[in-house]
Amino acid sequence: MVTRHRWLWIFVAGMVLASLFLGAAAPALAAEKSIVWDRFDVDIAVNSDGTFDVSEHQGIRFVDGTFTFGYRSIDKRNLAEITDWTVTDASGNVYQQTYGAGEPYTFTVDEQGNAYVIKWYFPETSTPRNLYPRLPCP
Repeated sequence: MVTRHRWLWIFVAGMVLASLFLGAAAPALAAEKSIVWDRFDVDIAVNSDGTFDVSEHQGIRFVDGTFTFGYRSIDKRNLAEITDWTVTDASGNVYQQTYGAGEPYTFTVDEQGNAYVIKWYFPETSTPRNLYPRLPCP
């Protein structure tokens, strides 16, 4: 009985120490990169055949850290499919869809479980600026 309690106390003490260590490390990890969404607008146009076109406009301000890509996950459980993906930014750069590692001004679309994951790549930046990816999909 005493041995059982001793192991319980050792386990509890180990969990407390682990949570203190992870809690102290978390702010340092979180401070490495940060962004702010200044805007996230969605335009939806319903077509006469019942399909619809969606355009997202995201204003993303890079605050701390170096960035080379952004991503967006879209739940596909209530959708038949999404086609005709396009990505542009506020400077008018039109991104090309690729199926591998991303070079600047390219994007990928992957199906991951019940979601589409769109990842777009841009030149490395560490200064605050806005990027407006547009993701229209009929």
